[in-house]
Amino acid sequence: MIIEFLLLSIAINLVFFLFAYFLQTDKVTDFTYSLTFIILSFIGYVDSDKTWVDLTLLLLIVIWALRLGSYLFLRIHAMGRDKRFDAFRHKWLSFLGFWMVQAVSVWIILLPYIAGVDVPEKVVSPVFILGCALAFGGFLLEAVADYQKYVFKRSNPDGFMSTGVWKRIRHPNYTGEILFW
Repeated sequence: MIIEFLLLSIAINLVFFLFAYFLQTDKVTDFTYSLTFIILSFIGYVDSDKTWVDLTLLLLIVIWALRLGSYLFLRIHAMGRDKRFDAFRHKWLSFLGFWMVQAVSVWIILLPYIAGVDVPEKVVSPVFILGCALAFGGFLLEAVADYQKYVFKRSNPDGFMSTGVWKRIRHPNYTGEILFW
């Protein structure tokens, strides 16, 4: 099942790559990242025993992906384009390479979830509850950091963010994501 998830992640990203390349757009890149998490986690849930643990993990992933995908989708529409892609958006192989790295990244990040789908007799334990609390805390940290930076960048496009949670943690959005996963 693990290889099937990798192939599906690649297929999803390949379809959206073709759309993005031929229209020379960055507006679906981050949306596809989140969508891939949602699709793969739903498939994992369908293949699971559908316990409370399975449902909780599915909901955590979907809520995280919807929040991140919505934020990134709104951000790219406000920016118009992602300058990081300017150097290679028009180069077929280079742009495809980015999309394949994205596909593999989603798969790697989801590997614990994918492997956990097959674990028999999952129970709600203190360790599971602690893990959910860490995930929720990471989710909140990432959301707050993204919001603070978005507001800051609107009035200081070239400024260096060093207020709010960014004053205490250099990359709170990534820290939150790591805690979540």
